[in-house]
Amino acid sequence: MGKVRSSNHDFYAVIIKRYENKLLRYATNLIKDRDKAVDIIQQSFIKAFINLKSFNIKKNFSNWIYRIVHNEGINFLKKYQK
Repeated sequence: MGKVRSSNHDFYAVIIKRYENKLLRYATNLIKDRDKAVDIIQQSFIKAFINLKSFNIKKNFSNWIYRIVHNEGINFLKKYQK
């Protein structure tokens, strides 16, 4: 994770590949719409990248990115709830 936080952002693409399918399944189960889940995952990766400097590298990245996806999903549900 330290390499990603440095100037070499190519490593972030590796992280995206590692987590995108798992996160997509999680988001799809959460909001029940695959197309919207793809948007949520994309937005979550953007937020994670922007806030990468604030991530504590002593903690588990997967927990952090799942929490971001969860929060984005919940925000989506609140915004578009019938």
